[in-house]
Amino acid sequence: MKLRPIVLLLALIGTSTRVDAYSDSLMPSLDRLRQCSFLGNESSPMVGGRAVGYSGAPHEFFLQFPKVAETATTADLRAMLDDPSPVVRIMAAKCIIKKPVPALSSALDALLSDNTKVYVAPYGCTVTEESVGDVIKKLKAKPSFLEDIE
Repeated sequence: MKLRPIVLLLALIGTSTRVDAYSDSLMPSLDRLRQCSFLGNESSPMVGGRAVGYSGAPHEFFLQFPKVAETATTADLRAMLDDPSPVVRIMAAKCIIKKPVPALSSALDALLSDNTKVYVAPYGCTVTEESVGDVIKKLKAKPSFLEDIE
């Protein structure tokens, strides 16, 4: 009986408060986005478009965009802008740019100075390393960036 409170305490310590900030329906997509990396290297986050994988397969970022855009609430998007994962932050920016949320425009603009590096593969085998801020600038200039083959 005395073991129960200890187990409960350990479970609470292991639970991230960050997770509580998101809708349950959004969590599978966020988990997949956090795994997007260049050549499977966890320390090399990557965003990609429609035809970047083997035989022109779409990148996971591209595949998750419609799901996130449909599922994410304004509160989810706000939390995503502060997420530790640069891929999740870029996804939030893409969602906000494609379907503007005026209440989040200043928070989105704050990410323009985010210097976190990510690999970017808009299409084909062209992969560059850019900052989160630079990717968001490209998204603002062309909201279909990371969607269409150019």
